[in-house]
Amino acid sequence: GRPGGAVGPVTYATRVLLSGVGIAIGVLSSLVFFFSYRAPGYRKTVVRENLRHAFPEYTDAQRQRTERDFYRYMSRLAAEIALSPLMPAAGFAHRVRFRNLELLSEVTGDFGSQALLLLIHQGNWEWMLHAAMYHLPVAVDPVYKPLHSAFWNRYMLRLRSRFGATPIALANSGRDIVR
Repeated sequence: GRPGGAVGPVTYATRVLLSGVGIAIGVLSSLVFFFSYRAPGYRKTVVRENLRHAFPEYTDAQRQRTERDFYRYMSRLAAEIALSPLMPAAGFAHRVRFRNLELLSEVTGDFGSQALLLLIHQGNWEWMLHAAMYHLPVAVDPVYKPLHSAFWNRYMLRLRSRFGATPIALANSGRDIVR
């Protein structure tokens, strides 16, 4: 490193940009939470009914806490996705870490053969895709379910392919995976 812990101008600029994005995510997620949970509410009846069926043993207070936590999580996720275009690839790599990539390298012959990875929607799966494109020396072709809105579907496809990924529609995934 540099004397006295000094950083170069690119590293400094990246840190400033990432801290700004982090602050923006916090502010935007608070606004989304307010309008989706506190103000008129987004699909509150559906969420409450689903929680009542999923957790019949919960008290009303437990279900209310779970509902609030769900809206906070979804608000944070929406803000992170909305602000993703502002973040460089290194930002995703900094925020999302992969463990045991050497195991994937081992089973694919140092990434020489293909592998099918199945992931769940745990955390921010959009950021996970961008970080994978940064960390892995191979192409990533995520399978997605097209959105009902043509506008949002195009937006998400552009976002998902930003760093070279090739999204595959669920209806076409079987044929593409077999190839």
